[in-house]
Amino acid sequence: MRPHLLSRSLVLISTLLLLGCGSDDDSGSTATLTEDQAAAVIQAINNATSQGAGVGIPTTKTISLAQSTTQVNSTVQCSGGGEVTVIGTSTTTTSSGSIEADLELTETLVDCVSVGDDSQAYTLNGPLTVSADLSLIETAPSSLAATFATTTSGTLSIVGGEIDVSNCAIAVTISSTISVDGSSVEGSAQWNGTVCSNASTGSTSF
Repeated sequence: MRPHLLSRSLVLISTLLLLGCGSDDDSGSTATLTEDQAAAVIQAINNATSQGAGVGIPTTKTISLAQSTTQVNSTVQCSGGGEVTVIGTSTTTTSSGSIEADLELTETLVDCVSVGDDSQAYTLNGPLTVSADLSLIETAPSSLAATFATTTSGTLSIVGGEIDVSNCAIAVTISSTISVDGSSVEGSAQWNGTVCSNASTGSTSF
């Protein structure tokens, strides 16, 4: 796989990570959120955790290795302030024209400010477990197909807009696919999960 094509594809995958699955004050994990609020919070959480997961995504430095397991221990800054501490492993397997990566991470958000698809900033605190599987296949010299599946779970405190909750249980799964053919890019993402016991399911395409 060509390094420039890999780098380009990783940018696209990071973009897919940012595609989120959108109250009353409550101190428990069963706070009542509207469907839009739940989806917006999922978006904000994905925005935050994708910054952490990015430290485990393979780079062009790993494409010549048949298989490599890397220990991840890093702290990254959240886009709106605060930070995410990332600990875990990244296992990368490569072959001619393809890369697969398996990420097993614990991401601890500390006063991490992230924006949802409602343009509201949310302050997130707490630990999350993030499991992700990435597959990139070069189908032609300037074309590739990619799939990405990620599961995020844990308990957070969330403050933003009309939402002010603690001990909010998070369980979200996102599946994404993209295809690149020269300058043409098509993709889709589907999500389902719960935020504070409120369900959110949907899809998007581009």
